[in-house]
Amino acid sequence: MKKLILSKTIMFLFILGFINTFIALFSSQNTLIGVTVITAALMLLERDLTISPLKNTLKLLGVNILLGILSFFAAKNILLGLILNFIAIFIVGYLFNYDLKKPMYVGFGLQYLFMLSTPVTNAQLPLRIASLAFGAIFIMIVQFIVNKDKLEKNSEKILKRTCDELLIKVDNLQSSLSNEKVNLKIEENINNLKKLVYDNRKDDFCLSDKAISILNIGISLDRISLILDSYIKQNEDNTNLLYTNDAYNKDKPLSIIKSQITNLKACLDKDKKIENKFNEKYTQDIYLYEFYNELENIYKYLDEYKKCMIYKNKKAYKYNLEVPDKFKTISVYKRNLNKDSLKFSYAFKVALATSIAAFIMDYFKLTEGRWIMFTTFALVQPYSENCIVKFKKRIQGTLLGAMLAFILFSTIKDESIRGIVIIIAGYTSTYMKDYRGLLICNTISAIGAVALVGNIGNLFISRILYVALGSVIALLINKFVLHYNVEKGSKYLLDMYDSVNKEIITEVSLYLENKNNSYKIKNLVLIPVLIEEKLLQLNETYKDDKLECFIKKQKHLTNNLYSLYINIKENNIKENEVEKILKDIDYVFKDENHQRAKDRILDEIYYSEDLRNKIVYKNLLYSLNILNKKNEEILA
Repeated sequence: MKKLILSKTIMFLFILGFINTFIALFSSQNTLIGVTVITAALMLLERDLTISPLKNTLKLLGVNILLGILSFFAAKNILLGLILNFIAIFIVGYLFNYDLKKPMYVGFGLQYLFMLSTPVTNAQLPLRIASLAFGAIFIMIVQFIVNKDKLEKNSEKILKRTCDELLIKVDNLQSSLSNEKVNLKIEENINNLKKLVYDNRKDDFCLSDKAISILNIGISLDRISLILDSYIKQNEDNTNLLYTNDAYNKDKPLSIIKSQITNLKACLDKDKKIENKFNEKYTQDIYLYEFYNELENIYKYLDEYKKCMIYKNKKAYKYNLEVPDKFKTISVYKRNLNKDSLKFSYAFKVALATSIAAFIMDYFKLTEGRWIMFTTFALVQPYSENCIVKFKKRIQGTLLGAMLAFILFSTIKDESIRGIVIIIAGYTSTYMKDYRGLLICNTISAIGAVALVGNIGNLFISRILYVALGSVIALLINKFVLHYNVEKGSKYLLDMYDSVNKEIITEVSLYLENKNNSYKIKNLVLIPVLIEEKLLQLNETYKDDKLECFIKKQKHLTNNLYSLYINIKENNIKENEVEKILKDIDYVFKDENHQRAKDRILDEIYYSEDLRNKIVYKNLLYSLNILNKKNEEILA
């Protein structure tokens, strides 16, 4: 608790200091721009923009300055403003809302609305543009301070934590204890690692050598966790056929695995020399051999990663790599430019609602009419159900906050004490996780700031009326314009997940044929974690009891498919085996008779003399079992 209070207090003081410095540099006319700059800077810390610093700096500069120019001309003419406001908010909603990642439109949208509510003269325009340019540069400076080498710093901690969890998992297996909580922690670690790698891509596709090594280590550790799970179920699904030696002590492999993971964790330290001494005594056991195979891969990737760190490889990215069309940013924007996409529907709705609110403010010359705009912008949400939830909380928060503000500022007449109350309300808002609580604090701050020069009674009524009007506009547009609900969004994501895994299957087959698409496979394997996270968020609103089971099976399928690719890549499968494996991949994933496909794969495992080939076929068997269970659920 002490750490939380200390960190929140330091952050609040930093924000106050930044805003005061911003006012000193760019005048009080641009105070609210300073607020949105620090808001955007903190929100964007979730993304690593240092991978393409020049590109991202120019993008931020371009967006900020464009919004500044549009807001300037929008204030000149009410009809022109209606058009320009729609264009500006549509750009913000379209560029900074995403199908999978957390949206980032709040800071930029509020920045535009603040500029609309505090227009500048021709003489003041250069200073406003300068403040916007400074804001973009400041965001990138903060990025370099906080996010520089983010992948390296965070991934090493995650990998060590995962090793610790695997050791606990082995202990639990030896003691016949549940691994449910441990599995959740391992899953969280690997998900966070994948998200780090995903943000580390250049041009939304290219991965550095370091990122590739980290990704492969993480997925291999996840694979070891699944191998340990299969140890419990080794008698199910005929997996006893995977063993060539039935006489070994079953506790011995777990002791060996524990020892090897302990050694691996030590080797994760930067200065620790890699020592991978394997005990070959039990390698006739296919289960233990599979573990050794993953461990060998990990040490190989770890060695490559450490070399990258030592030599600071300047050619970390392959600049001549051709980015597939579907991964190009411009293609994503084009693909979503239709009424059925989440990006377009949200951008259109929020632009329409906010431009109408701004028109009402200008037409009736409402002194505090900006509260209508802020309400419509806040309530129009990508998913319609979220609009209803936020509407209820905003009304409750506004009423409670307005009443508290009325009581406080009617009683307190001293301006310095009023200022302290406003600061306390702002500080308290940093602890608020619930939207209702945040609105209570923000309402006190908003009314209090204006109450320093206005009548508190009029402000109390105005705030409630304007929020109510903004809410009505938002609710009507949310219901009748390009309706996009959670159910539709969930279906889209489920179809996407299924499509991604099918594409991975195709790409693994293509890799066997020409071996020139490994980057695409790596990109595809990163997408599911984002789909899972988004699906679970939506499931809080649209309850689906089968969702977690679906995600678990799809996750295991993705892991098996990537493991299949790695084993083919690292195990140097003989050329005469490639064609047969290709046929078997096709057989497993296209033959409707899964029992026949299963018998075929079990025969390959049983009769194959090469243990490496056995592992490849074991991947196929796992994938087939997952597909079979998924189909049974669909038929049910």
